[in-house]
Amino acid sequence: MQKNKCCIVVLFVLVFFPAGIAYGQVLDGWITAKGHFCTLYIGEDVDIKQLNRRIDTYRVDFGLSERPLRLTSAPESEILYKFDLVFLKVQELLDMRPGDIHVDVRIYRRKKELDKLYVEIFSERGDLVAFYVFKLNTIFACEEKISVAVVAHEVAHCIIDHHFTVAPPKKIAEMIAHYAERHLRG
Repeated sequence: MQKNKCCIVVLFVLVFFPAGIAYGQVLDGWITAKGHFCTLYIGEDVDIKQLNRRIDTYRVDFGLSERPLRLTSAPESEILYKFDLVFLKVQELLDMRPGDIHVDVRIYRRKKELDKLYVEIFSERGDLVAFYVFKLNTIFACEEKISVAVVAHEVAHCIIDHHFTVAPPKKIAEMIAHYAERHLRG
């Protein structure tokens, strides 16, 4: 009887508190949070309150048929909710819903950190406020320059790359990403 109770408690914990969701957990210098569409890695030096303010999702949920769940009241959970909300909105805007999409999002404090990372990945200079790398399945952004439009643009690239079996030409993908960015709020 005691063994059955223990199994029920363990099962309850596994079902209602999945191991992958750890809000505010610091792992190798990153604050982590896992949501439906992405896992956030926020640099320890990032001002989470400022980051949350910069990603203003006012009217993004306008016309959405579904909304993501708010998982906890932690600040990183609010940011995660906003990313999931943008994912849902961009999927509806583009009418592209690739199955089982889950991307990593790494947010650095300063743009110069992002520029340095870009050089490390591509062996060339880049002057971007954010970028998505399909081979790494990761969106890279910085607190200094992030906005909901930037998030929508990079999420669109992610969705486009996961939707098509053969990636569209870069100019076409860029046009689609701009479309998502421009129509996000309306």
